[in-house]
Amino acid sequence: MKTQTEEMRSEEAERKTNEREQVKKLLAEYKRKVNKEMEKHEKEMDKDEKLKEVLREIEEAQAKHPGEKRKAAKSITEINEKHWDELYQGDIVLSVEQAQYLLDTVTNGAERREKRGTDQNGKKETFPILKWPLLTIPFSFHSIIPDRLRQEIHFAIQLWNRNTCLSMVEHCPSSSGIQFINVSGKGCKSWVGSKSGANHQQQIYLEYPGCYQSGIIAHEIGHALGLTHEHQRYDRDTFVWYIPDNVKLEEIGNFDKLATERNEDHKMPYDLGSVMHYGAKVCFKNVMCENDGFQKPKSCTECICPPGYAGNLCENVDTDGYAPAGVTNTCKGAILIATSDWQDLHGEIGSDSLDSSTDHAYCHWQILAEIGQVISIQVLAIGDACEDACESGNTEICTEANKGISGLRLCCPSDLGSTGQLEIAAPYGYAMISLYSFYKVQRFHLRFMQHED
Repeated sequence: MKTQTEEMRSEEAERKTNEREQVKKLLAEYKRKVNKEMEKHEKEMDKDEKLKEVLREIEEAQAKHPGEKRKAAKSITEINEKHWDELYQGDIVLSVEQAQYLLDTVTNGAERREKRGTDQNGKKETFPILKWPLLTIPFSFHSIIPDRLRQEIHFAIQLWNRNTCLSMVEHCPSSSGIQFINVSGKGCKSWVGSKSGANHQQQIYLEYPGCYQSGIIAHEIGHALGLTHEHQRYDRDTFVWYIPDNVKLEEIGNFDKLATERNEDHKMPYDLGSVMHYGAKVCFKNVMCENDGFQKPKSCTECICPPGYAGNLCENVDTDGYAPAGVTNTCKGAILIATSDWQDLHGEIGSDSLDSSTDHAYCHWQILAEIGQVISIQVLAIGDACEDACESGNTEICTEANKGISGLRLCCPSDLGSTGQLEIAAPYGYAMISLYSFYKVQRFHLRFMQHED
């Protein structure tokens, strides 16, 4: 005879199994239909001459560096490949309601989606995500979480605690909030937002060893807090190219976009370098941040600054630089004034012993031109930690009017193109050069000058 507790557990397990199977069926139908939509997009991309030109330039540049070896860690979707049939966009666990919503949007067609962009009360109808009931969210660790993974999780949590109005606080044991669990073969995955909107416990799965990077963990926490992927935004194609030829057929659905009227972008610009969007402002009176910083959610007198800026209001350029303990090769940044003559700038930071996913060395240089002048930059050399997506470090060059937008990141010699020299224009008379290293040494050599537009 089963006890009442055993009966309840059995019923709960059966309910979860049925829900998972229902989601898998809905997702399978959604992916089948969205793949047809993406085929239309693929035909449009085949006609994109600018994309073809860029791809040719990349191939020519890489051909001139045949010995170049790029480190390439597995992506989240590659780690989760065995679970694609039950995940949305490679790492998102959906509720039945969310899976049904996605299927409805692709089934009803574009015209029908436009009509359903608002509900009967005129409120914008977006992807269904439940908010957490409180700004303080408890978290706990499953008993089998190893110490190294705990360290990475704590680092990722601090990124969210420092930069948003939320507070994730460890409670052990806990029957509510987020539980981090390490189960072999489960991949890296999370629900989007709160599963029920009330006190309950939900898991973030982090498989060893692929998910042991603080960036991946911060990404999955972002999902649990209610954020979707940046590349899902309606304006994605304005900022990046999606290349169907590089994507497995069964993975095409990971690159769909939410319709304009259904996408919650938090009024933030598309950010190529952000793990997820930041949270909303919480003070009644907004502090006036400089240099495109934004208000610290937990302080009405301080700002979170773009890379290269410092001070309570982001009013200063951060020229001090930083290196973790034991790193011998440090550097100092500077504020540089462009002239009509070429000036050389060399940067180098890190050491052969540097190998950290939770701390890094950095240095910043700001280049300014006279009013009415623009800046030309020639990048002459880049090294040394060459890696796909430049995750181990890079030279970042920001020239946009909005200083909060991520810039061009370089870390491999072939990034400079087939000529070995990359030309960059700074049309607003400003450039921020940032050098980062998580792994070994990063360096660059460039030169700059000002001239009339």
